[in-house]
Amino acid sequence: MAFTVPSNYNQNQSASAATVSVAIAQAQAAGDTIVAFVACGTGSAAVPTLSDTELNNYGSAVGSIVDLGNNIVSYVFVVTNAKAAAASANTVQVNWGGTVFEPEIVVIPIKGANGTDGANFNDSVGTSISTSLTTIAAGDLLIAYAYSTGGGFVNNTGGAGWTQLGVITPVLESYIQYTSTAGVPAGPYTATCDASGFNLNAQGIVALKAAGGGISVPFWAAP
Repeated sequence: MAFTVPSNYNQNQSASAATVSVAIAQAQAAGDTIVAFVACGTGSAAVPTLSDTELNNYGSAVGSIVDLGNNIVSYVFVVTNAKAAAASANTVQVNWGGTVFEPEIVVIPIKGANGTDGANFNDSVGTSISTSLTTIAAGDLLIAYAYSTGGGFVNNTGGAGWTQLGVITPVLESYIQYTSTAGVPAGPYTATCDASGFNLNAQGIVALKAAGGGISVPFWAAP
């Protein structure tokens, strides 16, 4: 079974806030997967909590980067077996527990996924960032998220086999790319973004298993 990825993702950001919310424009069927990336530029160990209108369980983060020295914090949460919701009826909110700098939330509903096969995050100070992830199960879909607190990404292809999703970014720059919706072989993958200026960057990759295949990698608690 192939994955279904929407033609765009749902995103909202702020220059400074404690919470940021976004409505999922696409309808969700019962059993769909919801991937939510959140990030902020902050010098405190902010730990986000996520909730939505449909009371889906976002639980613990699947992966994260917390680099207080570079003021970058980013997490990915995955909801499996989501509840059905009409288009724009389900709003997802991230709560950082206090005001943070340039918080963002990106939400992507996915069809055809069943659990995760790993995640990895990286951060950098400079003009580019790359993150790698080696998958275990064949047929995974990989989704990569990049976040930058300054300037704009200028080369977001991620190399052969990646497809980009666009987004409007009035405050900061972020970017989503994903691998083939038919699934990819097990092995190492790397996503890369080049920025137009000297920025603080964070990037994460999460692998989603195809429904009915592979093994599950347990969620691990955010630090």
